[in-house]
Parts: sequence; structure tokens; C-alpha cells
Amino acid sequence: MSESCTLAVHRIDGGYLIRVIGKGTVQESRALRDFVTQVLESGSPIVLDLNDCTYLDSTFLGCVVILHQQAKATGAVFTVWADPEIQDKLLKPSQLHQLLKFAEPPPSGLSTSVELPAIASDEREFCKHLCEAHRALAELGGPAADTFRRIADDLSREWGDSST
Repeated sequence: MSESCTLAVHRIDGGYLIRVIGKGTVQESRALRDFVTQVLESGSPIVLDLNDCTYLDSTFLGCVVILHQQAKATGAVFTVWADPEIQDKLLKPSQLHQLLKFAEPPPSGLSTSVELPAIASDEREFCKHLCEAHRALAELGGPAADTFRRIADDLSREWGDSST
């Protein structure tokens, strides 16, 4: 049985802390993207806490890259909180430890959390999300860039996107 994932959202200092608990996968990445995009548009800061995360798949990682880029483009605050050993395990293989901004631990006494439910989508929307996440990873360069680019290109052809 595979380990499930919970995205637990807490209110902190005018913004939000999102704890990724368990394995962060494609199943949770759309919920993360949609929630964080909405919060960033409101100007509230976001901290993504990976300290209870055991694994991040490529779609989830690509989603984090997209969110980082959105925050940077709008001047919003999107940071990651992860102990050094977690950074090494989850982010270093894809070199995201060099891209992302890291936060200090959030304040203690967090609010009661609310769980973000996974988002159901049709096949086209699902493929589009996969494509965008893998294209974001490909654009970072690195040893896996060509693999991520091929995945994104194959998915684009599969769902009929002519923008590639």
C-alpha cells in the first residue's frame, strides 16, 4: 500500500503554512497549485513545510517551481521550510535547493489545520498540468532536463496542444 499525502494548511502571520505530510505526488499537486496561486494573488505569504514529507514526484516538484516563479514575478513571498537533510533528500537531486527561497521555522502555536482535498479533473486538464510541471523542470536545465522536456512534449502531443 502506498503512503498517502496530506496537505495541511495553517494560518500564520497574515499568511499560510502548508505542511506536506507523506508523499507529495501528482494527486496533490493541483490542489497545492490552485490554493497557493489564489493566496499569492491576494498578496499573502506562503511557507511550504516539507519536514514531514517523505517523497516528491516530478509533477509535484515542477508545480513547486511554477509557484516559485509566480511568486517571483508578482513580488509575493513563497518560501520553503525544510531541514538540511530533507533538502538533501527531496530537493538536491533536482537542484531545487539552489532555486528556492528557504524560510526559518514558522512560529509555534499554529492554528488548527484544514486539509486541502485533491482536485479531480478531466483527462485533458490532468495532462495539461503534467505537461506544465515537467516543462518547468526542463527549463531549469540540469542532467534530467532532456527527459523532462520529452515528457512534456509527449504529453502536449497526446492532448493536442499546439503551443509546443
